[in-house]
Amino acid sequence: MGGYLSSRVSTRWLSSIGLLVATCGYFAFSFLDTDWDWTDVIWRSSLVSMGFGLFQSPNSSSALNAAPLAQRGIASSMIAFMRNLGFVVGIALAAAVWYSTRNRYALAHQVTPEETAAQLLGMHYAYLVMAGLVLTGAIISFTRGKATQSSSPVVVAEV
Repeated sequence: MGGYLSSRVSTRWLSSIGLLVATCGYFAFSFLDTDWDWTDVIWRSSLVSMGFGLFQSPNSSSALNAAPLAQRGIASSMIAFMRNLGFVVGIALAAAVWYSTRNRYALAHQVTPEETAAQLLGMHYAYLVMAGLVLTGAIISFTRGKATQSSSPVVVAEV
């Protein structure tokens, strides 16, 4: 869907809207509770996935279009590298926030870090941090300038 829309809607708008949708999904996840059933997880996961799906194709297309024709292979590899770096750093950051928050709660309340309340608080803050970071990305995406067209455009469609 993101690839289809990226050839019809401004990449700045589509990327920014995609990141805002993903932000909403992460924020909704921050209300994690023990009484959730599978549907509570599915719709939140769908928001995050749809948001990143809307973001990925137009963002890649915009980055490739900004590169000179002779350097598009390098630009493509940089896009893949940055995507993988984001996954790794995002997971590490979320784990660090979760781990430190649950341990701080456990020490303050004389319980083990495995207690449900400690785990939930850690997850709550991990999702809030992720929502904040993705929102920051949406703001940056929205405020970026219009790219100059130096060579033939490339439309990236995800399968």
